[in-house]
Amino acid sequence: MQKEYGGGAYGADGELDVYHWKEGDPESYKQLDGKKYYDYADDCSWGPRFDSNIKYLPAIAWDETSPYFGQEDTWTSHLDMNDLFQTGVADNTNVSFERSGKDFSSRISLSNMNIKGVNPNSGAIRRYANIKTAFTPLKNLRVSFDYKYTYKKNHNAATEGYGTESNNPYSDLLQWGQTNVNLKQYKNYTRPDGTFRTWNIKDYNDFTPAFHDSPYAVYNEINNTNTREFHVLAGDIEYSLPYNIKVGFKTTANLYNFYQLYNRAGLTGQTDIHKQWQRKSYDVYNQGRITWDDKFINDRLSAQAAIFIENRNYHYEGMDVFTRDGLLLPGLFRTTNSYGLSGGDDASTDATTNEVGDYDKAYTRREKAQSLFGTVTLGWDDTYFVDASLRNDWNSTLPTDNNSYLYGGLSVAAVASNWFKQAKWLDYWKLRASFAQVGSALTPYRLSTVYNFGYRYGSTASMYGNPQLIDKNIKPTITTSYEIGTEFSVLGNRLWGDINYYSRDTKNQIISTTVGPASGYSSRLMNAGLIRNRGYEISLGGKPIKTKNYEWTIEANIAHNENKLVELAPGMTRYTLDGMSFFSYLYSYAEVGKPMGALYVTRSWQTNENGDIILKKNKAGNLMPQIDKTTEKYIGNMQPKLTGGFSTAVRVYDFTLRASCDFRVGGKFASVTNMWLEGSGLGSATAGTNDRGGEIRGDISENGGVRVDGVVANEDGTYSPATTYVEANTYFQGLKSTLWEPYVYDGSYIKMRELSLTYNMPKTLLNQLHIGLQSASIAFVATDPFLLYSKVKNVDPSETDGTLFEQGQAVSTRSWGFTVNLTF
Repeated sequence: MQKEYGGGAYGADGELDVYHWKEGDPESYKQLDGKKYYDYADDCSWGPRFDSNIKYLPAIAWDETSPYFGQEDTWTSHLDMNDLFQTGVADNTNVSFERSGKDFSSRISLSNMNIKGVNPNSGAIRRYANIKTAFTPLKNLRVSFDYKYTYKKNHNAATEGYGTESNNPYSDLLQWGQTNVNLKQYKNYTRPDGTFRTWNIKDYNDFTPAFHDSPYAVYNEINNTNTREFHVLAGDIEYSLPYNIKVGFKTTANLYNFYQLYNRAGLTGQTDIHKQWQRKSYDVYNQGRITWDDKFINDRLSAQAAIFIENRNYHYEGMDVFTRDGLLLPGLFRTTNSYGLSGGDDASTDATTNEVGDYDKAYTRREKAQSLFGTVTLGWDDTYFVDASLRNDWNSTLPTDNNSYLYGGLSVAAVASNWFKQAKWLDYWKLRASFAQVGSALTPYRLSTVYNFGYRYGSTASMYGNPQLIDKNIKPTITTSYEIGTEFSVLGNRLWGDINYYSRDTKNQIISTTVGPASGYSSRLMNAGLIRNRGYEISLGGKPIKTKNYEWTIEANIAHNENKLVELAPGMTRYTLDGMSFFSYLYSYAEVGKPMGALYVTRSWQTNENGDIILKKNKAGNLMPQIDKTTEKYIGNMQPKLTGGFSTAVRVYDFTLRASCDFRVGGKFASVTNMWLEGSGLGSATAGTNDRGGEIRGDISENGGVRVDGVVANEDGTYSPATTYVEANTYFQGLKSTLWEPYVYDGSYIKMRELSLTYNMPKTLLNQLHIGLQSASIAFVATDPFLLYSKVKNVDPSETDGTLFEQGQAVSTRSWGFTVNLTF
């Protein structure tokens, strides 16, 4: 962020305005006569050059109710993003109890975590419980129960984006802001009349926010709390019969409850609103099985077989309600306090949007599936193994004629180290290959038009249908995969590794494609061709040093994956995966014959065949870079070339130092933050000096401006190299930030994910304590401490994995703490 120029749009050599009291202004303003101020309403930093000798009135100095009334400040950079945050604290406690005997075993574990967020008025709670027991009530009967409970509560979790809806003032100020603003002055953001103070007022005599609220108002006047509860119950009973046959039955129930409460009060351009979302579901699996295993031919041949029958019932319910047109009584967040008729969002609507959907809505989704499958495993001499499986599913979400689909798999493996038993250096070597198929179906109610209740006109109700055209012959998606690999360990387990190559074909991919409006629909749901995934995964590890008191372990993994669209439905060559528009469009496409995630822009620099920017003279006779507004241009692909990680651990006596990193090579992503950071004059690239020694924001006649290298066209159709200088505001705000291409970056990075130092108390010392302590350790742990390498500034590419658009990241955090483990 640049620290040379302040807020407004007066230009580098512009002058601050001087206030002159006039009739109609408050009497108290007479003391401000002759003092300087600037354009508070402009939320950019294209204002005058900073000068510590100049005094001015910040926006809050005009507020008679503020303790800063009438107080001048120096015309220097005061914007400090650290003022937005507090130190986050997480307390995590885990306790477990375990007991076992001849015919039983039981374990109970409890965890509790309380988190104070780095954003004011934010936090989280995590609670986990697990109860597991198994016992043998009769000689051949084995019974087990397992219960897992998870509770997650988030309050004002920051999300990507800027503005009030994201509850992320950090990204808001990174994209639009004034570098001279002292944020601390706006912590007390409420006036006596209940309105909010802000740095972005419309004028010195109009305290209405032009675009932005005080960040502290956003933090405190939005209260977005969601609570999730998960209950997973599993029971299993198994009875052993003669001839190594076992029969069993297992039931698993997944119960889920979700509740979200969203209250927003008095923010710019937003009506006060109260929203509630409720979700609950249960997912019950019942599975019966018959298993058998035995050995033959002097135990050289081992055989296992199993048959399973499975039934699944899924039930989902939800209800959404919100107030409309504001609240009758400010601050009373109830649906009964709605100024207008309360409404309900569609189930797919994002929980933090301000879109108005249907009236109070309750909805239900149900799904059933049945499966029959079997497995067979054969082994010979503990060296050769064959596994085979076959499965048939019937799913209620598919058409009756296509709701049954059969798939299976086959894998073979050989423990090759058994071929070389005389090789003492070879500890273990395994070769493997496999073939497998997996089927998947639709979500419920995608086969026919479903009508939803719409707005009510007086006493007349309305309904609307699904704008998506349904293919009633849609088929399940089948993924067929082939893998071949090896794993090994040598030199007394001092060196080990795993290498795997795979190819996966997904046929009848179910996609949604755009159709012409004349059809009466906006999209079509259909099976559309073949997607192929191919790649490899390599992991290697070793212990270069291993003695009683010293040990060094290193491990690394690397992976490459190419996801390519092989074919589509007849007449189709591509479909849209993602897209966004500001001044132009950036799209991500799946194109036949190309890797998924091809990126195209509809507006870019006009270039010649060599990619050089074409320069032309404007009316003033100055060379200017040209923009192509008609040609769709390919600018790269989202898919990374490589991903992987690295970890190491060094033990010296009872101390162990560990570090782990991950990385990505390649893969494009677009940064909205950097686009607006430069467009609004906040970015460091918009200030400083150019190659001629002039100020980038200086006058062109005084060697100022932004250097642009390009070419000019000759009369014979060739081009000659040329260089021009463009006024900074024109270049960054009027040209560059209207294009996507300059803000699409290589997403390569290296990030340290964890760094820890652990002390393990020696057994001799534990025995001297005489308190029954079996083990004890204390560790200093740092999580995400460093971004070691990145090709892009201001944003963290490691947080964009798999996404095209960075729209305003929440602030990157690192955590430091201590972990104490005691075992009795």
